[in-house]
Amino acid sequence: MSQQQVLEKLKKYADFSQGGNGSYKAKKDDATITIHTNGKVQIQGKNKEKIEQEINEILGREEIYENNKQLFIVYGHDKIAKEQLEYILQKLDIQTAQITNNTGMTIIEALEKETSRVHAGIILLTPDDISLSKKDYEAHKDNIEGYIHARARQNVILEMGMIMAKLGRKNTIILSKGEVETPSDIDGIFRLQFKENPKEILKKLVERLEECGFVIDKENVFKAMD
Repeated sequence: MSQQQVLEKLKKYADFSQGGNGSYKAKKDDATITIHTNGKVQIQGKNKEKIEQEINEILGREEIYENNKQLFIVYGHDKIAKEQLEYILQKLDIQTAQITNNTGMTIIEALEKETSRVHAGIILLTPDDISLSKKDYEAHKDNIEGYIHARARQNVILEMGMIMAKLGRKNTIILSKGEVETPSDIDGIFRLQFKENPKEILKKLVERLEECGFVIDKENVFKAMD
């Protein structure tokens, strides 16, 4: 069924208007209904199951599009930055997954298990460690100030590489807090940098999430700004 056919069948059910990316949107009972260009229907918000059932009855089918895409978060020791990011993603109505390793598996095994069911990943690079090359130390041991750099935890860098290998660069979003040293191999990969709170880059983050295939209600973007 095409988008216009679905729209015609649902026009008496809700008041649809043109949305972004060629979609049509409507509000009903504290939920957002989106009709995508391919004719798929997505429901977000309260009373989701009730509205899905009603729309299925109208359309005579069970093809409601579930936004089941999950986002994997890799983070270090900065729990505040992690919680700030989680708050934003929660307001954007995006499901997230993290490593919960209480099964006796190694971290790598747990990560491989999680990435098998996620669509995209966010790597949160925070200045948790400091680094100094042996060469710089030997040459400037009497005054090493200016040669010490902040960097992310090494396990975060390892997991970043695994995420990129598993999900691809297009589905990997790298966020860096402050001036944090990164491997030279990712210099050509697009990164979003913020100073204190990921809210500073909310607009660009939403754009990247949409590029990864997530459908984001614009009203939820305003909620994430609070």
